[in-house]
Amino acid sequence: MKVQIIEGSIREGRLGERVAKWVATEAGKTAGFETELVRLVDHKLPLYDLPLVPEGGHEPFENEVVRRWSEKIESADAYIVVTGEYNHSIPGALKNALDYLFAEVGGKPAGIVSYSNGVVGGARSAEHLALVLLNMQTLPLPVKVAVGRADQLIDEQGNLLTPGPDKTLAAMFEQLGEYGSKFKQ
Repeated sequence: MKVQIIEGSIREGRLGERVAKWVATEAGKTAGFETELVRLVDHKLPLYDLPLVPEGGHEPFENEVVRRWSEKIESADAYIVVTGEYNHSIPGALKNALDYLFAEVGGKPAGIVSYSNGVVGGARSAEHLALVLLNMQTLPLPVKVAVGRADQLIDEQGNLLTPGPDKTLAAMFEQLGEYGSKFKQ
């Protein structure tokens, strides 16, 4: 099963890069997963301004950057979205990137890993993201991973320094595998 880990922040000095590396490394150790780290910062998406809403369907995107984004995301069987918490929600760049998608992700499972420097680990952004993904007709997993104090738990290379969220992440991977096999298109 091809699993994309989507790093949902583009901010310079973002903590999400560490967290996404950790998730991608651990996912790569999971039997049956072929993983790919997809960084939003590598896709310079314009603000969504198309005449149709995504669920209304679209012709092939005229903008080459958007077309590559759409094709990249469509190529996966499942997703793990790594999100920070900005003003109790997901980063604007992540919401914008998701707004371009609908048919590409429909019916596919999606895990959520949230993080913050605070103790709640981006739990509020995870709840908002779950609603967005559900509306996109993905299958958000019940198990979510919230990494509080991520700046202290994960080093710059993506190594987990203190056990804790690794057990929840393993449970998410198990659930992703189960959902992925049941709902494979």
